[in-house]
Amino acid sequence: MVRADGGLVGTIYRHEATFIQAFQSTFGSAGPLLAGVSQIGDPSMAFIFYFPLIFAINKIKGIRFIATFIFSECLNQVLKWVLQGDRPYWWVKENGEDILLEQTFLTCETGPGLPSGHCQASFVVWYCLLDSLAQPRSRHLVFVVVFVPLQILMMASRIFIAAHFPHQCISGFLIGALCVQLIYKNEGYLTHATKRKVLYSAALPAVATATFATLVYSGFNPNWSVALARKWCRESTWIYLDTTPFYAMTRYSGSALGLAAAGNLKFLNYEQRGLSLVSGLCSGMFTNTVHKIIPRHNIQVFYFLECIINFSNVILVILLPYIIIKLWSLKLETKYRSFQN
Repeated sequence: MVRADGGLVGTIYRHEATFIQAFQSTFGSAGPLLAGVSQIGDPSMAFIFYFPLIFAINKIKGIRFIATFIFSECLNQVLKWVLQGDRPYWWVKENGEDILLEQTFLTCETGPGLPSGHCQASFVVWYCLLDSLAQPRSRHLVFVVVFVPLQILMMASRIFIAAHFPHQCISGFLIGALCVQLIYKNEGYLTHATKRKVLYSAALPAVATATFATLVYSGFNPNWSVALARKWCRESTWIYLDTTPFYAMTRYSGSALGLAAAGNLKFLNYEQRGLSLVSGLCSGMFTNTVHKIIPRHNIQVFYFLECIINFSNVILVILLPYIIIKLWSLKLETKYRSFQN
């Protein structure tokens, strides 16, 4: 386990917490901007905004993106449980350090801190988006001018709000790169049969659940971080159920099943990018609105409904444009036949 109160890891935490304190003091005026970066870069945005966007630009790359992001989310959850990294805002309090860290309404995430989910997600999102947009001749320049500064900005944001230590942000960046290399650049998923995709989709939550059960059996409490978040967060209203590891599981599990259920992708031969973009973004906005109004007093029901919502979102983004086109074609054909008669 990475979690520690003393020794080498404790020393690293102490030096990095001191750096965060100085960083907050130096760049305090940039607080609203850096907080906004974390909001825009929330992993949930990948499902409701970036997936429809990339899918509209390039359908095959859109499918590769969402498959990569689902894998990335699962890997991040499992690593958080296994590595059990502390977050700065509670570590300094729990260990009585004479280090004052400011908190914001985005600071109090409840899951462990290693690796950074935001930095990991940011790498996957922006790599895939720029890969879809950039022309081959200008790709290298675009990645240097756009991609690298965005990654630095995300790391700065997570460090500034004291949600992550610097090494956790770097770890998230590197693991995001690994996910892109393993999944996005490997097109084999696109050729798999639907049954095989369903098995892959079921394997992700199965691996996460097995990890959780193994930790519990070994005497560890995978939910140890939730208690610390509640104990040391400055405002109780800043603690969101959406930041728990189990919520992440419902999000990527539902999305994975939706991707598998969408079929063998033969319907992707239409070229209406505008329709795909509008319908996809509308689907994302709709499912996000439903997410916000779901009651949270019964956590089991909340998780179940979230799984259904994310399943539906992926289905709608992929299939809705196809359905609209088919219905419109059918309507025109009916009118044409009526005119002939």
